Amino acid sequence: MLPWQAPAPVRRSRFQSAAPQYAALNVEVHLSRIGAYHFTRRGVRDVLLLDFQTQLDQNYPRRLGSGRGGVYRGFYLKGVGRTLAAANWNDTGERYHGSGHMPPTSAAREWLISQYLHAAGLAHTIVPCETVLAAALTPTQRREVSAGHTSVNLQRAPADGLLQVLSAKQANFARMSNIVWALDHFCFEPGFIGRLFLALDRFLRPPDARDSAQGDPAGIAAAMEAAYQRALSAFRSWSAHGLFWLYLQNNFTLDGRYVDLETPLLFGSPFVGIRHRVRQGEVERTVIGFEELYLAWYWRLFLTRFRHQLQYLCFPGVLPDRPAYLYVRQVLREINRQFPAAHPLFDNDGLVQSASAHLARLLHLNAKAKQQLRDLAIYQLANITCGKRPSEPDLGWTEAPAASTFIPIGSDSRVFVPAWLQTREWPAGFEFDAKLKRLEHCRQPRQFLEALSN
Repeated sequence: MLPWQAPAPVRRSRFQSAAPQYAALNVEVHLSRIGAYHFTRRGVRDVLLLDFQTQLDQNYPRRLGSGRGGVYRGFYLKGVGRTLAAANWNDTGERYHGSGHMPPTSAAREWLISQYLHAAGLAHTIVPCETVLAAALTPTQRREVSAGHTSVNLQRAPADGLLQVLSAKQANFARMSNIVWALDHFCFEPGFIGRLFLALDRFLRPPDARDSAQGDPAGIAAAMEAAYQRALSAFRSWSAHGLFWLYLQNNFTLDGRYVDLETPLLFGSPFVGIRHRVRQGEVERTVIGFEELYLAWYWRLFLTRFRHQLQYLCFPGVLPDRPAYLYVRQVLREINRQFPAAHPLFDNDGLVQSASAHLARLLHLNAKAKQQLRDLAIYQLANITCGKRPSEPDLGWTEAPAASTFIPIGSDSRVFVPAWLQTREWPAGFEFDAKLKRLEHCRQPRQFLEALSN
């Protein structure tokens, strides 16, 4: 058990599996087994390990972590029911995150993008969806979904009003938010400190390279640097395929992979554009592209939070155990040495230049278009970091109606592309969208599972 996990009991559920080897994952959370007063009851054996999280930005009241996911028998299950981390269960505005439910189209996108990246030789850049289990919604659940208590679009995806699913991934990852949660709930007992920093060292490394992790301060700092570089390489590989995740907050792992695969926007070739939509009478225009800039910003947040917490632990009198104090102080020193102020991670101009140059090479742009692309990268970085926002650059935007159909959530978006992308075609995007549409219209669990495998 990791320092930021806690158990909750589970019971058998109604989910069907397409493969016998995954039948044991047919479970749901069973919170009533905990009981209000059970002083002498022994711990239950069949448990889900909860995923507690503290976000680096924009935490929500009573949302303590994954309200619908956790670790069971070596797999990370999503859609397993409401967990103890869903302390927002009685908040009507939080029903999507606190209901425990996962709609089938979310799992379909996870599965399809996992298959696409496997075929592209990029399976190592994500935590792939390994299998999906499905069940029919009960009449009560159907009414709740139809009432709009999730983010699904039933007009586009009838399956979301009829079915629910579990998606399963290998539970071989941790998030930055898990580490921040553990630091926020710090235990001064030396054994906890050792387990926490050893786990940090291990989960910063790829799954096949963790045996060498020893938790030494220099090793942790070096593993952080390597993890950032791996993540940056992954984001650029996705950019080459015109793959964007759109909802990036807390959705990549410490070791540099992407984990929450529910909202891929896939074109199949290099792409940059503007998403335009009207929400509650307000026009929103957001850049599609340069997601590596968000990665850099999130790593800045993590390093800042991590350093501040270590500085607090090094404050005189906080850590009573002197060896623990000396160890934490050395970790802080190594982190500062590895990530000085001059590190490229903190260089806005350098980040913009490298991101725009990478995409310009993929698109084979001329000098004028390269400058336009750089202006768009500056604009995007200002949006991400909440800096002084310049005016949206004019790249000769033209609507691309076909691209608008690829947006994974919502049907109210329009996509605009620069003048030098107007003649591009995206066959991979159309193929991905066609496969998803077939799944969106399945009405029975078995039909859905068979469609996934075809």
